[in-house]
Amino acid sequence: MLDADFKARYPVNVTNTAAHGGRMDTVQIVSGIGENVFINKSSADRAAGVIEYEKVFAHAADDADASLVVARAFLGKITEGDDWCTIWSGTQEDTLADITGWETGADSKTKYGVAAVTTDVAASSRTIKVTVKNAKLLAAGSDTILRVGGLIRLADDSNSEFLTIDSLSELALEITITTTTDISRDYTTAANSRLSSVLEIGTITTSFDGVSHTGGADYNTTGFAPLLDNVGTMEEVLLFTFGDATNFSVVGDSLGALGSGTVGADFVITNAALSKPMATFYATGWDGLTIAGGDTFSVTLHPAAAPIWEKRETPAGAGQSSYSNVNLIVTAEVG
Repeated sequence: MLDADFKARYPVNVTNTAAHGGRMDTVQIVSGIGENVFINKSSADRAAGVIEYEKVFAHAADDADASLVVARAFLGKITEGDDWCTIWSGTQEDTLADITGWETGADSKTKYGVAAVTTDVAASSRTIKVTVKNAKLLAAGSDTILRVGGLIRLADDSNSEFLTIDSLSELALEITITTTTDISRDYTTAANSRLSSVLEIGTITTSFDGVSHTGGADYNTTGFAPLLDNVGTMEEVLLFTFGDATNFSVVGDSLGALGSGTVGADFVITNAALSKPMATFYATGWDGLTIAGGDTFSVTLHPAAAPIWEKRETPAGAGQSSYSNVNLIVTAEVG
């Protein structure tokens, strides 16, 4: 898998209403382009203050269909203005309406963010001092980003390493962190050192579940699991409906009619938007079954993608600056 195969995508609903989010869309977010997710704020917004939520997907769009393991997400840089951002894991289908308190920014999600290192850090030490932009990011705040036992990434403009928090103490907006192991390099404030709390995603791979059937249409998903595709498989509930003992039609819960087939041949569902197969069902999966007209088989497909929510708060009275510089990084290893 190449770096270029790891693609950011929008959700199907990009709106400023409770419907924002939902499943992954096929539209790619082009990295490094201004206002590709968060837009710049007007003077009126900066004066009044505004809280925004955006959902994105990290899609392992690899033609070799590799699984990704040890997937992690974190904010790589501190926003340049007075605003700040936090992130957390979503689900394949959640929308803003599923986030209690989003209307006022008073959600209770477990968040991850980034803070500026305020004192030079020496190699072999275990102490890091950082400053956050707002009290909401402290332990008692609604958007706290650092927790004992949590994974962190210490970085400057040349080096980085992952560490685990052993203890925390706070004084005003400064947080003193003790790590469980020695820090391996020097990190200076002059080198733009920062510390990110890390969202541990785990494995990113295609999968299916929600298998059910009526009558004799019990496709053998154990012996002949449908072949999924890292590029083409999307979140979709498929319903096979048999017209007689051998012929069926397939409908997706969001895509509608997806074609028809017969138990005597492999059946490929194509993702037309990405020109890749969404799923292949094998003829042998129907072997030995007694099927009648009206029988059904249903299965839910899941993409090789990690859904991530971002929350950006621009406080009332924020100064003029670039507010579209949130730097979300997702890393992983090929399993």
